[in-house]
Amino acid sequence: MLNFILGGAGVGKSEEIIEKIRICSESGKKCLVIIPDQFSFEYDKKLYKKLGAVTYNNLTVLSFSRLAKTVFSQFGGNVGSYIGECAKLSLMRTATLRVAKNDSIRYYGKHYNSGSFTQMISSAVTELCRSGISPEKLTEKRPLIDGALSEKTADVTNIYSEYLNLLNERGLKDSVRDISTAARVAAKNDYFSGYEIFIDEFRSFTPDEYELLDVAIKQCDGMTVALTLENPSTKCRVFEPVKKTYLHLCRSAEAHNIRHNDTILDEQHRYLSKDIAFLSRNLFRHNTDTPVTSENIRILKSPDPEVECNFVAAEIK
Repeated sequence: MLNFILGGAGVGKSEEIIEKIRICSESGKKCLVIIPDQFSFEYDKKLYKKLGAVTYNNLTVLSFSRLAKTVFSQFGGNVGSYIGECAKLSLMRTATLRVAKNDSIRYYGKHYNSGSFTQMISSAVTELCRSGISPEKLTEKRPLIDGALSEKTADVTNIYSEYLNLLNERGLKDSVRDISTAARVAAKNDYFSGYEIFIDEFRSFTPDEYELLDVAIKQCDGMTVALTLENPSTKCRVFEPVKKTYLHLCRSAEAHNIRHNDTILDEQHRYLSKDIAFLSRNLFRHNTDTPVTSENIRILKSPDPEVECNFVAAEIK
């Protein structure tokens, strides 16, 4: 079962999912919590405070990058030393010069010697890797395009392919490929079997993260995802990016004949002031049903940021 906990900001989605984590852990099940890298420290603290040491220590709390490394440590499948960012740029430069030496750079012939080009092609290769697009796929699709775009694609494909060849020659690996590789290893070894998975603090996922989640949805005993989405059946531009995430996960579940269930929260818990709660809910909406007066919100105009900051500091009680 794929379970969603949905609602706007401040309605208690994290509190709800943490309570479900508690129930799952105390029942003796294996619990995997997936959170973004940037929230790992704060979320760990929140879990520890809410659940206590004993329950917290029974959890596995990981980001996608750490999850990939955990899969490798258990099943292997990713041999070699990681290349650092500076070494990656150097190797990308070497790959570019090799391709240029073979007269295989056409569109970027006047630009490939610049440092900015190396940075640009490195960023492009990173995005291609995260999206699961190989040089072979680019070559396959190139006949569908023409003109300058076709020449650009050919140059990027050649440099991308040579960069991967250099990695293999030197026994190196690029961490940007870890999540996709981990998805294949996890699929082969049934890694997520027996796990209840909980996912919080995400708005969207990269293509390689979707690839790993698809494997997890298929294998795990259950998955619960908290998303900032008031109601998937209503139209609201504020939530459109998150709605796409919701629909993508729903399609993954349906592809594996797995049902999904929505729990929608709408009671505001974050703000004591009704005025601020109203503002939070309606700031980006076309809403004509506005209060006549407000006790807790004032709109002020300041001549510059310094005056604004001084006024706000003076008003803090």
